[in-house]
Amino acid sequence: MSAQALQRAAQLLQRGAIDDARSVLVQILNDEPSNADALNLLGIALAQGGDGASAAETLARAVEANPDHVSAHVNLGNALRTLGRPAKAAGQYRRAVTLRPDAFAAHCQLGSVLLELQRFGEAADTFNKAARLRPDHPAAYLGRARAARGLQNGPAALYDIDNVLKLDPANVEALVLRAALFRGMGRREERWRLAIARLKPPLRIGACTTIAASCSTNWGVLPRPYRVSNARWRFIPRTQMRFKTSGRLLSHLRAATMRSKPSPPH
Repeated sequence: MSAQALQRAAQLLQRGAIDDARSVLVQILNDEPSNADALNLLGIALAQGGDGASAAETLARAVEANPDHVSAHVNLGNALRTLGRPAKAAGQYRRAVTLRPDAFAAHCQLGSVLLELQRFGEAADTFNKAARLRPDHPAAYLGRARAARGLQNGPAALYDIDNVLKLDPANVEALVLRAALFRGMGRREERWRLAIARLKPPLRIGACTTIAASCSTNWGVLPRPYRVSNARWRFIPRTQMRFKTSGRLLSHLRAATMRSKPSPPH
């Protein structure tokens, strides 16, 4: 009977019926106070309702009732992180990946909180494991790029951003991170060329605007979104561009048939 009630509560949570789900879970816990699955779902419901402190307390009861409950450890880590306790959150994520080494999401969460703690070397190792688990997912490469940037390893960061953009060519976070890296390296024109070259048609105006705002430094008027001809990826501006270095920039843009690939880190 409790299994069916748990399934119903989970379905209610997925539909966003938080109050109804909580009522079902409370009924289960009245009969089984140490039901770790029910405590885990109740903690999720409390977190979704904005009660982070109660969610953390409930999820702590869940992992106490079942120390091997991977989902409860991850959700407790999320709750602790929301409460501004990243170090304790990292401990819960570590426990989760120890219990289940193939838990991709838990590795990514651990890597993210390690970035927040500025433990970049550990974050890079964690995202390495995540990339081995899911080489087809951009999140691991994006996290590893952020870790490499924190370690001041620009070539490694650019290499991983390239991996992200192979999987998701319009990933705005990766494009903006690449622009920031180029800005730090003083490569303004190449920054623009490589960033825009990744925006395949149809171009995303929001992404182009974000990149433009990130890349511009005393360049005058920002360009309006580009249209791209089908022949050889030639970029044609819709309006006249007024840049200090417009001649060289347009030369780069018109010649860009493909984005040059950064060399892999050694």
